[in-house]
Amino acid sequence: MHVRRSLATAAVIIAVGALLAACTTTSGGVKGDLARSTDQVASAAQSALLSAQQLQAEKTMTTVTETTLEDSLTEVTDAQTQVLESEAHQGDEAALRDRVIETTQDVADAIDAVRESLATDDAGLDAAVQQLQAAADAASALSTESKGLQR
Repeated sequence: MHVRRSLATAAVIIAVGALLAACTTTSGGVKGDLARSTDQVASAAQSALLSAQQLQAEKTMTTVTETTLEDSLTEVTDAQTQVLESEAHQGDEAALRDRVIETTQDVADAIDAVRESLATDDAGLDAAVQQLQAAADAASALSTESKGLQR
């Protein structure tokens, strides 16, 4: 029964990630690239957060959460690489790029904090999940803002 719930939880997390990814903008240029990267980071942060919250509520297994966190961190790292390779050198694009880099690093740090707490028998898990919540909220807000800047 517990394994079935864990699999259902994993399916929900994947569905949420796919839904958020489907909302990604298709605009071109540097701002479009930054918006897509920000969407990717926001989606990964939300998936990691949902999994951590499910673990706190004892609705999933630690191994499922660890896998989700690892996958989310990979998504964040991939987005970070794309942002660092972007051609934003001045003005609004450079400022947005800097904010995306900062937000991406905050999300990566928060995911790492949750991973570390799991490695130490959930020591500090509540604080780490709160840090991840704040980072996920910031990433979602920046994602929304970056879409508005493309117009």
